[in-house]
Amino acid sequence: MTASACFHVAALACAAFALTGVACNAGELGDAPIELCVPADACDETMFHGGINAAQGDAARGAAIYAKDCARCHGEAGKGLLEARRVDMTSPAWQASMRDGTIVKMTRAGKAPMPAFTFADQELEDLLAHIRVLEVAPVAPARKGY
Repeated sequence: MTASACFHVAALACAAFALTGVACNAGELGDAPIELCVPADACDETMFHGGINAAQGDAARGAAIYAKDCARCHGEAGKGLLEARRVDMTSPAWQASMRDGTIVKMTRAGKAPMPAFTFADQELEDLLAHIRVLEVAPVAPARKGY
């Protein structure tokens, strides 16, 4: 079978799983429970229950991880430095646009110029919890007095 044919068979299998209510997560990490993991060894038991998400983490422990491994590029306050292409994690727009699973995937896989990191699931949850508290509330526009 050609690679193209294998891809189509896999896509059809995922579609069939979707129709039966079973998720075909293909080993991706997200912020929802995983029902099916392909390949099977890409997931651990905790992911089947609740995924990896900030709500399960400890922001104080995450702050220590962030200070050690992330601050040198993302800045101590999360505003971003030139090395991180000025990704401002305090921006409400950035926070709203980034799902926990997306942050986990980028952290584990890396995204140039950021290298891949091999944090344990609990460390990732703690790091996510810290990243989520970096958000700065948007400044309300000044009201005109009448």
